[in-house]
Order: sequence, then structure tokens, then C-alpha cells
Amino acid sequence: MAGARAQKEKDICFVYMPFNGMAEQHEYYEKIYVPAIKSAGMRPLRADDIFGPSPIISDIWEHTKKAKILIADLSGKNSNVFYELGLAHAIGQPVILIAETLDDVPFDLKILRVIRYSKNDPNWGDDLKTQISLTIKEVLKVPNKFIPANFLENISAKDKNQIAEEQGEKLLELQKSYEMLKSEMRHNLLGLRHGVSREVGPAEAVSRIRRYLADGYPEPLIIERLSSQGVPVSFIMRRIKEFKKRKK
Repeated sequence: MAGARAQKEKDICFVYMPFNGMAEQHEYYEKIYVPAIKSAGMRPLRADDIFGPSPIISDIWEHTKKAKILIADLSGKNSNVFYELGLAHAIGQPVILIAETLDDVPFDLKILRVIRYSKNDPNWGDDLKTQISLTIKEVLKVPNKFIPANFLENISAKDKNQIAEEQGEKLLELQKSYEMLKSEMRHNLLGLRHGVSREVGPAEAVSRIRRYLADGYPEPLIIERLSSQGVPVSFIMRRIKEFKKRKK
């Protein structure tokens, strides 16, 4: 029972938006935010959903810390929403920003990714639900992308290790790309010196594909390099598939 309760808390998506009792705001939350969040596998929660004896700011602070993802609707430039967003950023929580126009976004936050919508579009509600759901799923995969760089130092050690691993993988890919490019440049330069065309023939293409796969080069990079030297993309993809099948 306790485990189920902990999982329920863990999966909270806490929404910052005005909750001044207006029927329009409540309908907006119920018809757009709630289904979008649920479709992404999260439990939606807003400040006025919380019933308890403690002051509302205490409840907001507790759920800001507990929530897995937060959403801040900046439309209308509500001061409470900005205050709550500041709390979330300060402790390194991933926050999805939403605004009707960029004029609602403070200058310091305009460098961040913002989901925008226009009520002039007849399908704005469905489009916004789709964007929210897709973005939540993206945050679940890479939460640090939605945390301002200045606040990354406040995230947990586990998340720091995850970020370090991701950065290490990217660096390794860059190093591989660099080595691959250097090798090709040497090869091309040698060919030019001997009056040989830069285009790669079938036999050499097969040899390179085998070598690149063995060295762990990503497929898009292999395709890009060889196709730029006259090798048909279909040929490259077919050979990659064959080599991978043999390896299994």
C-alpha cells in the first residue's frame, strides 16, 4: 500500500496557473491540462486541488519538491505563477513553460523553450494538448534539458551522473566523427595526389561500412559520409542491415 502511494506521488505533474476561482480557468485546466497529462502517464495536480490545514504556499512548496515534472502557464503574467516557477528553478526541477504569446514571458526566460498557443486557431485546444503530452514524455527521457543551466548544480547526484554520461556519449560520438573525418580527408588527399576520383566504388564502400560498424560509428554518420562520395543510400543501408544480421 505504501509503495503504491509513493508511486502515485512520484508520478505527479504539478501545474502552476492562476486559481482565482474563475470558471473559465477551471474549464481550461480540466479540458486541456488534465487529459494531456494523463495521456503521458502522469497524475495532474494543481494548487486548488490540495485540501489540507497547512497554508497554501506550504502545500505548493511541498508538491514542487515532490513532483516529477512541473508545468507553468505564464499566460496573463500572473505574479504567483512567476513566484512558484522561481521556486522550482531554484531547486533544479524540470519545468515546462506555456504561454499564449511571448509577451507573457519575462525577458530572462525567453531563452528557454516555451510552448505557445493561439486561441485564434480553431484547433488550438487539441494542438496544445498534444504538445503538452509530447513534451512531458520528452522531459521524462531527458529532464535536464528543461532545467536552466545555472540551476543544474542543484539537482541530485544521480541526475548529475546521468548528465555526465550523456555528455560523455556525445563527446565520444564527436571524437569518432572527428577521427572518421580525418581518415577520409587523408584518403581523399592521397587520391587527389594520384589523380584518383573521390568517389567510392562498391568494394571500398563495403569495406568502409564494415570498418565503421566495427568501430561503433552511428549509422546516420556512415550514410552521410559515404553518400557524399557517390555511394547510393539504398546500397549503404542494405549493407549495414546485412552486416548487423550476420553479427547476430
